[in-house]
Amino acid sequence: YNEMKGVYSSPEQIFKQALQTALFPDTPYANDSGGNPTFIPSLTFENLKSYHEKYYHPTNAKIVVTGINEVDKFLETIDGHLEGFKQAPDSKKASEIPWQKIRKRND
Repeated sequence: YNEMKGVYSSPEQIFKQALQTALFPDTPYANDSGGNPTFIPSLTFENLKSYHEKYYHPTNAKIVVTGINEVDKFLETIDGHLEGFKQAPDSKKASEIPWQKIRKRND
């Protein structure tokens, strides 16, 4: 809590968080990972549990792998680990930011 109060006393950090919230409004990146000190004292266990259930779910994971030769074997292994999970009710399949589409430059 005190650490976050220190972070929010810096104009650069306040700007950075405002920018991040504007750029990624429908993702967890819109939120400060350390919490906003204005709201930390009112955080309840149920709030924390609900947030965790919504965002910390295997169906929200992005798995990035490079340099493997046996792709099919790897995919089978991953499927084996994830097959028991259903889509989290609050999960989003993709970003819903309307301007995050391919745009062409007008010359």
